[in-house]
Amino acid sequence: MTAPSRRPARWPAALAAAGVVALLLLGGLAGPAPASPDQGRPGSYCAVSGSTPPDHAWIIALYTRLLDRCPSPADLDHWAGRLAGGLSRYAVAEAVDRSDEGTAATIAAAYGKPLGRAATPDERARWTAHLRTARDDAALLAAVYGSDEYFELGSKRRAEDPSPRDEGLGTDEGWLDDMYQTLLARPPDEAGHAHFLASFGPAGSTSTTRARVVMAMLRSPEAARLAVRDGYLSDLDREPDPAGLAFWVDWLRGRSHWQTARFRSRLRSSDEGYALAGRIA
Repeated sequence: MTAPSRRPARWPAALAAAGVVALLLLGGLAGPAPASPDQGRPGSYCAVSGSTPPDHAWIIALYTRLLDRCPSPADLDHWAGRLAGGLSRYAVAEAVDRSDEGTAATIAAAYGKPLGRAATPDERARWTAHLRTARDDAALLAAVYGSDEYFELGSKRRAEDPSPRDEGLGTDEGWLDDMYQTLLARPPDEAGHAHFLASFGPAGSTSTTRARVVMAMLRSPEAARLAVRDGYLSDLDREPDPAGLAFWVDWLRGRSHWQTARFRSRLRSSDEGYALAGRIA
């Protein structure tokens, strides 16, 4: 999953693509070369109007949400043609998200804010392959937030700004508090905090044990509910209804094996997501 209000998270940010779709994507669904980036609300600044064809409006919304740019005319023509030829909206959403540009955006977000740097070429290659097959960024987030680099940045921040807000940074207790706020959007509960702290053992945490804690948080029922709520707010512009929340939480924790990226593609390609793109346009 992605952390609340991801990107990440795309929780994460938490995913293997369906067999038929995977074969389609591997068979050349990648679109034309990207155009120059633009900024703004999805669908509202890409030369659209009430007369914009619905498929075009949806493609525009997809690009702005996933790639933070407007599609070029060639992009629009390519994907509108594929839709007209019978390709599903879900397959298009998956192809754009799994593209070089889409995976690069997810990786850049995961490294940029927490570590204040870009991923190295080796890191990009590793996580691009992972995101395309797992369809989940939980392992990526666990590697970043559990890393010695992130832990040591907390110590550095505390040394530079010894304010009460930062007094615990660079310690196991402070790191845990930070993870509860970052991943679950709340302070730690006493029992959970004690459980995770004890899991580090008397010698204290390591990058491996911290990554395990991040994964445990991102695989919790609480994280699943946050991921579903974040998806609805981001992609459908509303709170999830009780039935939808229950369905998708069960889906994430059960048969999908935490494929949070596929969940977001389902929302974006739904009839409701398609209609919302037209209203925004």
